[in-house]
Amino acid sequence: MICCCVKKNDNSYEIDVRGHSGYDTIGKDIVCSSVSTAMIITINLLERFNFKFDFSSNNKIPMMNLKVTKCDDKYNNIVIILDNLVSCLEDVSKQYNKFLIIKYL
Repeated sequence: MICCCVKKNDNSYEIDVRGHSGYDTIGKDIVCSSVSTAMIITINLLERFNFKFDFSSNNKIPMMNLKVTKCDDKYNNIVIILDNLVSCLEDVSKQYNKFLIIKYL
């Protein structure tokens, strides 16, 4: 199962994704592909607008971590983008709730 932890407050926003869904074998798993695609599209968008963020990933674990700390006036725009990511992940979780869980910390 994929576990997505969302930590959001006035000064930071963090989305941590860990695990393999187990829906299908690696390379054929539509749940893992959906989560990875949503994360990468979000990261590409943040880069395109030159927003500051921290991202780490590890295919061996597997895990992805995206964190933004409030550092300028652009933070509100970043929050909109990250809220959209969480909304996409929630949609996947609704359809595949045995394979993706979202926790709000």
